[in-house]
Amino acid sequence: MPYALVINRLMTHPNSNGDYFDVFQNYVIRCKERDDLVVHLRKSGIEVLISWPTPLHKQKALGLSHFNLPMTERISAEVVSLPMYPELADEDAEFVIEAVKNFFV
Repeated sequence: MPYALVINRLMTHPNSNGDYFDVFQNYVIRCKERDDLVVHLRKSGIEVLISWPTPLHKQKALGLSHFNLPMTERISAEVVSLPMYPELADEDAEFVIEAVKNFFV
């Protein structure tokens, strides 16, 4: 199965009318096999982050456990942040892209 079909969502570039442009702090993808993807990328020497390992409503200190938020829980279990920073060389970005693609081959 092509990798693009396995990843649920890729960040899309917003339409711009020229009056503004967006700057992104994170490049986040969703993957149903997120934990396996993370292992694969880390073995390839790629640092990735799981920014939301536990949904906020599941944080005991907040006392929100009475909420039933299955979509939030699913997204929390699927998201992973790929490397993205100003100094990231094009070659390094290509390396990350190829590693993600290779996971789904």
